Amino acid sequence: MITKILQANRKIKVLFDNSGMPFTSTITRFSHDGVRWLLAHPHCDVTFNSFESPTLQLNEVLRMTLTSPEKSETIAALAIRA
Repeated sequence: MITKILQANRKIKVLFDNSGMPFTSTITRFSHDGVRWLLAHPHCDVTFNSFESPTLQLNEVLRMTLTSPEKSETIAALAIRA
């Protein structure tokens, strides 16, 4: 019953955004892998909403995520100051 109401009525549907109810919108953040997984499913409608300035610089991210051998092959091991 609720599904039919939400599917048919846009005004009511907006009231339930981010609720997880069927036929409503959800605004959230996903990792790159999560977005790729969603995009691979044709029944999902994925829309880019915004992009915020990153709080970490690329080297900081690389230092946290790369293994030691990978760090030595990249600039992640360098202390670069902006």
